[in-house]
Amino acid sequence: MSAKKKPGLFIFGADWRAEPTLALCSEGSRLLWWEMLLLMSEAEPRGHLLVNGRGPTPAALAILTRTDPRGVQARIDELESNGVFS
Repeated sequence: MSAKKKPGLFIFGADWRAEPTLALCSEGSRLLWWEMLLLMSEAEPRGHLLVNGRGPTPAALAILTRTDPRGVQARIDELESNGVFS
């Protein structure tokens, strides 16, 4: 991590809870998305899901997000099919 201080991640709880695309997702998928948002808030360029300039594999994403690797691909698929990200 660089010595340069990065801006915070600002999310309003009411907005998070009211988001219909997330409401359609399972608890595990919502947790994965939250962890992905945290990664993207620290990435270069900010807002992109990149590690060393590349998108992580599902196995790497499981490690980075501290989630069960057996469910990562299904959770990514669920997030995508519900329109959480494109």
